[in-house]
Amino acid sequence: MFAGRYVEELPWDERSSDIPFDNYTFIWNELSARGYRTLYAEDAPSIAIFNYNKAGFHHPPADYYLRPFSLAMEDHGAVWNSVIINSSFKVSRRRRMHETRTRSIAIGVCHATSLCKHG
Repeated sequence: MFAGRYVEELPWDERSSDIPFDNYTFIWNELSARGYRTLYAEDAPSIAIFNYNKAGFHHPPADYYLRPFSLAMEDHGAVWNSVIINSSFKVSRRRRMHETRTRSIAIGVCHATSLCKHG
């Protein structure tokens, strides 16, 4: 989905799980090259799409990458698991990204993985 190709077309499979995704071209790389400010966030870092049983990224994949914050907050479960805190943080972060970059265009990719996990 983020690479603009079907999974079968990607040079990745489960045997590649120890190789980071830094050298793959994702949609946010293309948009960043065109002047967009980019954001990538997931609300459940322990089951994140690029990190669960995978190597993740060794370098931030977007201008605004919330994984370090998410990992720190996961250590404080009572705060992080509050849907109100979690959702309002993501909304305020996106708003702040937009306000600080009023002259540039922006795209944000945010996964609400915990909604699926906790049903």
